[in-house]
Amino acid sequence: MATIDERIATLEAKLKQEKARKQLIEARKRAAESKLKRSQDTRRKILVGAAVLGKRPGFGPRGIGVVKSA
Repeated sequence: MATIDERIATLEAKLKQEKARKQLIEARKRAAESKLKRSQDTRRKILVGAAVLGKRPGFGPRGIGVVKSA
C-alpha cells in the first residue's frame, strides 16, 4: 500500500497534468475565436471597400475602370 506522501505526490502530478490539459484546451479555444474574429473583420472591410468603390464614378459592377456611357 502506498504511503500518504506517495499518494499526495501522485495526485499532485495528476492535478498538474489536468491543469496543463485545461490550459491547452483554453488556448485552442482562444485561437479559434481570434481566427474567426479576424476573418469576420476582413470580410467586413472588403464589403465596405466594395460599397465605397461602387459609389465612385468610373467604378462599375464589372470592375475597376468601367466608364459609364452618357
